[in-house]
Amino acid sequence: MSFSSTGVIRPYACHLCSRSFTRPDHLRRHEATHVRPRTLSCPFCAQKFTRLDGLQRH
Repeated sequence: MSFSSTGVIRPYACHLCSRSFTRPDHLRRHEATHVRPRTLSCPFCAQKFTRLDGLQRH
């Protein structure tokens, strides 16, 4: 379990990296980024993403 800079408890930690989350569904979504291939590419800089929302936010 860890805390954010604002003191929010983040009990759901990724076992593959140091990220932690407040909700289990956020952890599941994050864990998928470790196993899914990055198939979506930015047409301007070629950075790759696993999810469309990540590409759109970029």
